[in-house]
Amino acid sequence: MTTTATRTHLQPTRVALPHEQREALVASLNQLLAETIDLHGQTKQAHWNVRGPNFMQMHEMYDRIAGMLQPHVDEIAERVTALGGAAEGAAAHVVNRSRLDAWPEGVQGEHALLEAITARYDAFAAHLRDAISEASDLDDPATEDLFTGVLRDAETALYFLAAHATPEGSAG
Repeated sequence: MTTTATRTHLQPTRVALPHEQREALVASLNQLLAETIDLHGQTKQAHWNVRGPNFMQMHEMYDRIAGMLQPHVDEIAERVTALGGAAEGAAAHVVNRSRLDAWPEGVQGEHALLEAITARYDAFAAHLRDAISEASDLDDPATEDLFTGVLRDAETALYFLAAHATPEGSAG
């Protein structure tokens, strides 16, 4: 994961990591905070707009996977502040930081919604894997563990999404 090289003002903290490591971790956490908020919103977008013969199943699935993300928003933001940083999850931060593709305008139909949201979860999982590696390189097992928990839920969501995308009996 690439982080900005700008110097961040950090508050004093009892977390026993050097300032430079905490700066890099705060940047990484704020990046993932923006993307988690973005993905939650995009999942709700799919939830609100699903139509078709599988409406109830899809509607409930999107709501469930959006709900899996919500606690992680708070966990990530609190880790930022535990490291002495400022959590940056306002709408403007999300728009400026998220690397996820914007929700496509006019997407309609169960299949198109499923493809759009699955692509975003795929990208999110890849970003999380990079963040886990970065946290490991920065010798912060607490942040690494946090990202691993988010990844676990993202991959569970991908499992749910793939189960709806793969017709019964086909290889997938």
